[in-house]
Amino acid sequence: MPKIKIPERELEVYYEIRGKGPPLFLITGLLGSIDFYWQVLAPHLANDFQLIMFDNRASGQTLDEGNPFTLEDMADDVSSLINHLGFERVHLFGHSLGSMVAQVMTDRHKAKVDKVILCNPLTRMYKLCELIFAAMIDLLHSGANFSKVLMTLIPWMYSEAFIMKHLDKLKLFSDRFRFEISDAQRQCGALLHANTASILQRISHETLVIASAEDLLTPTPYAEEISQKIPLSSFSIIPGGHASNIEHPKELTTLIRDFLKSS
Repeated sequence: MPKIKIPERELEVYYEIRGKGPPLFLITGLLGSIDFYWQVLAPHLANDFQLIMFDNRASGQTLDEGNPFTLEDMADDVSSLINHLGFERVHLFGHSLGSMVAQVMTDRHKAKVDKVILCNPLTRMYKLCELIFAAMIDLLHSGANFSKVLMTLIPWMYSEAFIMKHLDKLKLFSDRFRFEISDAQRQCGALLHANTASILQRISHETLVIASAEDLLTPTPYAEEISQKIPLSSFSIIPGGHASNIEHPKELTTLIRDFLKSS
């Protein structure tokens, strides 16, 4: 997979383009990297869309200066990547933290955005999320076993049924997944200091908000409230937990395809 230098952002972005059709930028959630984040969903979407997947600042193989940053910085990164890859106008799909980046991107760079999908969305780091991720970082700093710490996050990310069915795979993933603690702190810092609630009414693009029925991190009522505040928004609920991109790719694909292909 290639990298592209974006000098004005002091970035070297790791990305992948797959499929054919209207361009759809996929924006990952907290600590997400494209080597796993879209692995399940992308094959379902690639027949209908040109997927542009990339590692955010402070995640995966994207390189930056290592400084603190804001949600606005992340949105401006996306805007610059659109320019450098030669696109004029794209659809956005943002999951979790990525949904906040998509909101800010749509507000700051309106002309570059066509339709918007906010999946398992939020407008700020809810207290529950703050406690969970702060505890995770504290444990890692204390020298706790990396994979065991990640395993404690699994009940917050997936439904009980999915966990029981795929526990061995989730354990294997926890054993293999690694990230820099300093990068986790920087991404959490950007999320902790952000609140996008005030911009929702300014989003004039057609928007689909998707919630998961068993999402503990960004519960359905929060997602529905977000949808109600966006003027041209529709709202859908699918089964499962927060990691809908992995747990329910077929249901997501149907919603995404129907929404983006409607006139």
